[in-house]
Amino acid sequence: GALTALIPDRAAPGIGPADGYHPADYLVYYARHSLRFDVPSARFWEAAAAYARTPDDLVSLGRAAEDRWRLRHASKLYLKAAEAGDMRALGALAKMREVAGDAMGAEQAACQAATAGDTGPLRALAKAREESGNITDADRLHRFAAEAGDTSAQIEQARLRAVAEDYDEAERIYQQATQSGGAGDVIAALLGLAQLREAAGDRGEAKRLRAQADYINFAPIALWLKQRIEEDAGLTDPDDALSAGDLEDLAFVEEEAGNRAVAEQLYRQATAAGSIDASLHHAQMLEQTGNRLRAERIALQTAKNGDTSALIAVADIRQKTGDTGGAMRLYRRAWELGDADALWNLARLEEAAGNRDEAKSLYLQTADAAGSVFGLWELARMQEEAGDRAGAERVAGRAVESGDVGALGHLARMRAEIGDRASAERLARQAVDAGDTSALRDLTRTLDTDPRWRQIWRYGLEADGRVSDPWW
Repeated sequence: GALTALIPDRAAPGIGPADGYHPADYLVYYARHSLRFDVPSARFWEAAAAYARTPDDLVSLGRAAEDRWRLRHASKLYLKAAEAGDMRALGALAKMREVAGDAMGAEQAACQAATAGDTGPLRALAKAREESGNITDADRLHRFAAEAGDTSAQIEQARLRAVAEDYDEAERIYQQATQSGGAGDVIAALLGLAQLREAAGDRGEAKRLRAQADYINFAPIALWLKQRIEEDAGLTDPDDALSAGDLEDLAFVEEEAGNRAVAEQLYRQATAAGSIDASLHHAQMLEQTGNRLRAERIALQTAKNGDTSALIAVADIRQKTGDTGGAMRLYRRAWELGDADALWNLARLEEAAGNRDEAKSLYLQTADAAGSVFGLWELARMQEEAGDRAGAERVAGRAVESGDVGALGHLARMRAEIGDRASAERLARQAVDAGDTSALRDLTRTLDTDPRWRQIWRYGLEADGRVSDPWW
């Protein structure tokens, strides 16, 4: 049939006629590749906030605006989404308003989310306040989240009470948490209580509390031992056998306890039961304890079966322990067995050995053979370090053409490190216009004494690229 620019669809529930449209795939592809640096005008964002059909559309458009650091428009879109009943927008709105200096607006959004059942924004806001040195606000916000049923926030509140030397209140809150949380929260609360008892000089009670936490943490061991006894007595139904994941967890616990023979047996059982990672951990344990031949044999067998992770892990250990030749041999073997990412590790070692031409060739192969943009990042870095700035930008441009805008940000950070702020800003702005804010964030932190950059960080950019004024 004939190509059409718009595809009819329906957002309303039930069967019925189309009530809207979405662009055809070929237009989406064209826009992503040919218009990636073109930021829509203010009129587009305003129309989107006014006429978007669903809360999902509003949230998606809000993220697109935020990704381009158009915070004024992102805020409006998230607010509209929240008003339409989508509570996901409230977390993003709370974070954005906190950065912009609207502390009250940030709290209102986070509290709304908590009322709707999501205390995550409150905890995130409390963490941000603590990091900025506002412990009083952090304590208060954790309390709000705890009152909404968040035991993790309750534990954070107890920790802050202890930091403030209000030990009685900290102990009371920790005790509450041991009665209301899941296993992870109970363990954290018990360890918090143990720290309080230790600080008070009661080492016996601290030891008891830590043992209680260990019992909860290592309860699967007791289950395994009980099952082994029942198996030996013929009492266990085969359907009750531990899963591959349980066996792997037990093996790790035994390894940490120094019982390597038992750990090895469990890793074998977990592998036989279908665990993907058991061979990886088994090979790592053998390599770290000097059984290099056995470690390599297990890793190679696993790689031949289609999983090269154990082979890469053994190679990583050899690299860290100074066996560069052994590491390079295993990385190359992993590449021959189909792991294109191993080339990247091999290239790094060739570069470290001073073989720059070979390293460049390998980085290029990672891009050609595996589509890995990280190889292009490293190639751009090498070009930049060699003084070929135009060549570095060409390589970054190739990464962008492959769909990864991050290479521009990577190059922007390098330019900032050598003091070329103008070039760094140019590249960072290109990246942010295409939806990658990482370099802009990093530059803002580096240049936080510059009022203009502080304004960019807090209020973002207008659609046309001008620095925004306060918008809340």
